[in-house]
Amino acid sequence: MKMCNGMGKTDASGWQHLQWDDCVLYVQPDTPDWIVVSEAGESLLRDGIQEDIQLYAGKQLLNALNGAAPGPFAGRASSLNLSTLKECWFHITDSCNLSCRHCLFAASPAKTRALQHSQLQSAVEQALALGCKLFSFTGGE
Repeated sequence: MKMCNGMGKTDASGWQHLQWDDCVLYVQPDTPDWIVVSEAGESLLRDGIQEDIQLYAGKQLLNALNGAAPGPFAGRASSLNLSTLKECWFHITDSCNLSCRHCLFAASPAKTRALQHSQLQSAVEQALALGCKLFSFTGGE
């Protein structure tokens, strides 16, 4: 991978130009942020984008590179104020009479892993206490 610092005539300071074969991307390591550009986008960035540019794609590209840096990530705790549970899904066993390539659990007739009855009962009771009304059980199809 070839790395070049600087961006020619654009205002996107701090972006690093990276190229691997025909793939060109710009990385802003402090944010972190990145953008993959087409050959036309690379040409616009390499040759410079003027302020009076009328090309819509060029304006979009410049806006993407000059966007305001986000503040520090404070986590999702303030957004996850859960007091009730609407639905609860349980995968009860990996033992299945099929061996499908698309299986999320790699279940098969040879698998024996299963959720213990006591664990399932406890989890259902906890979900009910949180107001859960919809339960889905998967596994062993």
